[in-house]
Amino acid sequence: MKTHRVLIPGGYGAVGSIIASLLSKNENIIPVVAGRSKDQAKKRAEKLGCQWTTVDLEDKDSIQEALNEIDIIINCYIPSADFNTYLPEMAAEQGIHYLDVAAFNGYNERVVGLHKIAAKSGALLITALGLFPGAPGLILGGNRDYFDQVDCADIFFTSGSNMDNLTPLALQGIGYLMQVPPKKWENGKWTKPQGKARREYISKPFNKQITFYPYMVTFDLLKIPEIVKINHINMWSMSESMFLGMALVLGLKLGFAKTIKKATTFLRLLRYLGRNKNEDYSLRVISQGTRDAKKYERVVEMNAPEEHLTAIVPAIICEQIIDGDIKKVGAYTGAEVVKTRRFSDSLKNAGINYRDEIRAL
Repeated sequence: MKTHRVLIPGGYGAVGSIIASLLSKNENIIPVVAGRSKDQAKKRAEKLGCQWTTVDLEDKDSIQEALNEIDIIINCYIPSADFNTYLPEMAAEQGIHYLDVAAFNGYNERVVGLHKIAAKSGALLITALGLFPGAPGLILGGNRDYFDQVDCADIFFTSGSNMDNLTPLALQGIGYLMQVPPKKWENGKWTKPQGKARREYISKPFNKQITFYPYMVTFDLLKIPEIVKINHINMWSMSESMFLGMALVLGLKLGFAKTIKKATTFLRLLRYLGRNKNEDYSLRVISQGTRDAKKYERVVEMNAPEEHLTAIVPAIICEQIIDGDIKKVGAYTGAEVVKTRRFSDSLKNAGINYRDEIRAL
């Protein structure tokens, strides 16, 4: 079987390093750690036993040099919603498969807008892959294998209080997400939630009742009603610590993460408040619907440190592309093209706490 070279911009960051480590276990894949810093890229690659290169994603010549003999890209460096799309554009033009963990709706939309170019060159571009966005959309997309009609899906995203692995750049990303107004899918359209909180018991890793609040809908979730017959979608989020969650929200609203310098200072405070706390994140998706005129409930839960949950999604999909499980070309979100049954089976063997169960009601 052909050996595939996978370029990972941001490959010496928290998420990129895990992706490179996961892919290095596959004998048919050569991860290429990439970033602006030669020293950091080389150091990380030598530790993982893979290759490295330098790349400046704001310089087309630098990108072109890094794309030499590359088969697939997993982009882990998208610092803002208005960041350029040079990399996916060049991948689309040159027939190179492209994945990213971008959590910015505007960026995701621009990548999907490259559909015709990618389809013409034979490239597959998939945006918005990770824990959030990414995993919830893939889980809801998989409901087409379990239900004829989904009545309601509730997504509960819980962050642990330990923020030692959170970076200033990621904190800025959270600030962006919180600027997007919450939405819910109801009666064939996206509407504003009424602001009601909901209490839910989260077992692993928190084992307690948590009060959740309506949260923004990511780009991949906006696509779900086009893929699955569904009446309601609700998105909920909260930190395991109400105090820390409120401190985070207030700080972001006051602009404490507007610049990297401010985000770095604010992050020090959050880490102090969350010291000695749980570092895991939890995603719980509850779907209820009908199949053959009978009612069922599907519950999917996964928890692990946030950067690991974010990394395993594109790593699994990269392997599916290499194995030939995904045949489409063009630009999409994950739920539109990924074989969700195999994705679920892969998660069971990904070294995280994961369950996917369905029961009759």
